[in-house]
Amino acid sequence: MDFPTTGEVLISGKPTAKLTDGELTALRRQEIGFVFQFFQLLPSLTALENVELPLLLSGAKNTAATARERLRWVELEGKTGSLPFQLSGGQMQRVAIARALVHDPKILVADEPTGNLDTASGDHVLKLIRRAADEFGAAVVMATHSAEAAAIADIRVRMRDGRIESVDC
Repeated sequence: MDFPTTGEVLISGKPTAKLTDGELTALRRQEIGFVFQFFQLLPSLTALENVELPLLLSGAKNTAATARERLRWVELEGKTGSLPFQLSGGQMQRVAIARALVHDPKILVADEPTGNLDTASGDHVLKLIRRAADEFGAAVVMATHSAEAAAIADIRVRMRDGRIESVDC
């Protein structure tokens, strides 16, 4: 979605700067799941349809069953027909996590995933992100200002003004 000003980004050994737009799109659809602070759910689609959409775009089979399974995984199997406005912030973020994980990505990118949530919902979302890393083997890259969110990480990189300040393992 963005390119580095210096250095190089390799994903699965491929330098992303050399990929075509189509190859970048395929890479995002197959290898990377995204969770954003403001959910980015399509308001006219149900929870199930929001989760199913990446599978439909990639031409996958059994899309509804796979989407239902991911909604079950985030404990929202009873909300498949709900539109985003009918869900709480925590529920919307869990739908976003289900959508991000629906294609079993190797990398899960989470941008301030708890920034818009109350403490209880944020804790639930953090447990799901940690569980995604453990159960799916996804490498999680999370940007956060929250000490609680950072605490779930195996490796923490502290940045200030665009520069690495420390790395804690």
